Amino acid sequence: MKSSLYVSVICVLLGVLYSCSDGNKHNNQAVIEFDSLIQTGQIIKAEQKGRRIMEEIAPNDYVEPHMAIFNQMAQIALADERFGDAEQYALKSLEVIEVLHKKPSYEYTQTMALLGRIYYYSHALGKAVEYLQQAIELRAYEETNTTSVDLAGDFYLLSQSYAGFALYEESVFCLEKADSLYRTANTLDTAGEFEITNTLAILYSYVGREQEADQLSNQTVLLAKKWKGENSIVYAQALKTRSMVSLKGQDTLAAML
Repeated sequence: MKSSLYVSVICVLLGVLYSCSDGNKHNNQAVIEFDSLIQTGQIIKAEQKGRRIMEEIAPNDYVEPHMAIFNQMAQIALADERFGDAEQYALKSLEVIEVLHKKPSYEYTQTMALLGRIYYYSHALGKAVEYLQQAIELRAYEETNTTSVDLAGDFYLLSQSYAGFALYEESVFCLEKADSLYRTANTLDTAGEFEITNTLAILYSYVGREQEADQLSNQTVLLAKKWKGENSIVYAQALKTRSMVSLKGQDTLAAML
């Protein structure tokens, strides 16, 4: 299960590999060996190889594939919830980018977004906001490579990070952007639709948009019933959201009277 997860998040190195100069055969061989380990699912050995590369290589010997190697290592560590290692690897990727003058670039933006994810999942929400904001701003200047799904993912995690600071207006804005981008790309599955709709219902109630909150909370109940049935945890969660939204609306009405 984990091997398939790792492979799904790993970039393909070969295209970058062949752009290396022929004068650095040691670097090329190390990259080939790392890529071979990844392709054959030997994730632990690949990370060990990557660490040796990271420890032995001098900054003036960096080549472009090192960006991908350290980025992949960061994603492997993130999948294992080894957040300290993930941060170390991603920062090393940024170092390569700086040395090779690849800033700004698609690789730089992706690494900034990756650091944002690392900080979000390690509950360092202040840093998550900082890096995700920068990634979103950088994507605005990229006419190629960046996809709407990349951007949607950044907005989604930024929304969650803002909510952690009780910045609900900002959280709503980002989650609405994520929802729109996911739907435009037609990549929103039932689980994602439920998660976003349910969260938006709650956030709308927090920012005083009671009518929209009520409408979405009813949608989550219907969606949960159709998706998992009335005896599911998901359905119970949807009912809880509708109850909370209803009480919030009653509190607002009472305050107006």
